[in-house]
Amino acid sequence: MIVQVATFPVRPEKKAEFIAFIEPIIAAGRQEPGLNIYLPTWKSEDENVGVWIEEYESQAVFDAHMQTEMTQRLVAHLADYLAAPPEIRVYDVNSVNVQTFDSF
Repeated sequence: MIVQVATFPVRPEKKAEFIAFIEPIIAAGRQEPGLNIYLPTWKSEDENVGVWIEEYESQAVFDAHMQTEMTQRLVAHLADYLAAPPEIRVYDVNSVNVQTFDSF
């Protein structure tokens, strides 16, 4: 499993335009097989810093996603909206320990 967490500071005056720009990208990503989580959100302590959390079933799914038209569009235009370069962390997760809460 591959997990990517991207943090990106959006210029405040571009935030509404950025949200409109990523809406079709989000919709397309959520239709991709093997892309289990595709969640853009905002940091609670700074409403202009976005965090995009993604979970892929495999490296092959991640690689295919990176080649899609929508991802290429995002990469090509991301700098138009950002106040600083994004921080992108990609994790190769070999095992997952699932915890349950029996009290629920």
